[in-house]
Amino acid sequence: MPAAGRRGLLVITARWAGASILIGFLAGFYLSANQGRFVGETGNLLPLHAAGFHAVQAIPLVALLFAWSAAPVETGKRWLHVAGAAWALACVAIWWRTANGRAVTDLTGAGTLSVVFLGVWTIAALRALVAWRVHGSMMQARRGTCPTY
Repeated sequence: MPAAGRRGLLVITARWAGASILIGFLAGFYLSANQGRFVGETGNLLPLHAAGFHAVQAIPLVALLFAWSAAPVETGKRWLHVAGAAWALACVAIWWRTANGRAVTDLTGAGTLSVVFLGVWTIAALRALVAWRVHGSMMQARRGTCPTY
């Protein structure tokens, strides 16, 4: 399906969420093959598994806020790509940390990268929230009751 218009934001979010979900599924398969969640000394597969599957909630949140705002669709697409890529890269950083048998809470190397990427996602989500809140919803814009700032 082409990613055109406001509904195209949901197409983009499905693509990015699908990439992160794939990482979550792979972590689940590894959980089964490993017969447990622990890897190495302090590695734990559950945060990776959870991060992969929570992409279904996190990335569409950004898309919905932009879709409900009066912000230009192109702005929403750019920020949605930032949010989706940041979440997927955070999953990869968590995977790297776990594969090396290290705890996700150890904030050196890939642990720091995962926090940075989740921070980038947070910035994109806050930008979407501001677009939705400040510019008003599409319904307000259609009714002509959208406040002018």
